[in-house]
Amino acid sequence: MSTQNTLYPTMDEMLDDSHIAGRPLLELIQEIQSLYLEDSKPWVIGFSGGKDSTTILSLIYVAIQKLTSAQRHKHIYVISSDTLVETPMVVDMIEGVVNQINLKAKEQKLPFSAHKVYPKIDQTFWSNLLGKGYPAPTQSFRWCTERMKIDPVSEFILDKVTRFGAVVVVLGARSDESASRAQVIAKHKIEGSSLSRHSSLPGAFTYLPIENWSFDDVWMYLLGAPAPWGGDHFKLFELYKDSSAGECPLVIDTKT
Repeated sequence: MSTQNTLYPTMDEMLDDSHIAGRPLLELIQEIQSLYLEDSKPWVIGFSGGKDSTTILSLIYVAIQKLTSAQRHKHIYVISSDTLVETPMVVDMIEGVVNQINLKAKEQKLPFSAHKVYPKIDQTFWSNLLGKGYPAPTQSFRWCTERMKIDPVSEFILDKVTRFGAVVVVLGARSDESASRAQVIAKHKIEGSSLSRHSSLPGAFTYLPIENWSFDDVWMYLLGAPAPWGGDHFKLFELYKDSSAGECPLVIDTKT
């Protein structure tokens, strides 16, 4: 796959021509719009800087762009969890997208705001490792995931639940990532709805727009058109092109 193609189609051309995971891309955009318009629950998009979360952020940004100003009736929060021990390349990429979203959303009068959340001081990596004597995280004792990623995100989401009564959390989870992920996704589905109940956060519903997409589907979308907030996804491709499951996603529960 070449990363030198600068002759992108427009997003409108891509929507008109593309089928992904056996479904017209325009149909997915219309589903996102319909779900957004059906109630007053604000949305929270989990953005980790990886390919899957970048894809859902792009899809939703495009869907909201295509609504009228009167239809953009509720806010969309984009949250990224910074553990303070991320690699500099990932930090720079996330920071660039967060800043660009906030800039372009303001210019285009779109109801987006991007936020970074952090672990509490006493729950940072070094505080636990050196201050409390925890061992380095392992597969069987991944204390960092809950304290440094899940807790700050959950706190943000619950704050919005308290304020608005309920929220829709949009995630880039895909069923083909693992059998356990597929089981968790299926278990919490609401019959007749695109939403699922969150496994542990009361008042939070989850929406997984690309749950049926494959690894190749994600890259086909990302490299098929420019980022709607400006720029392209080639830097992201160079970072993650050899990894089908190696990126660290934004996590909101311990079951996935």
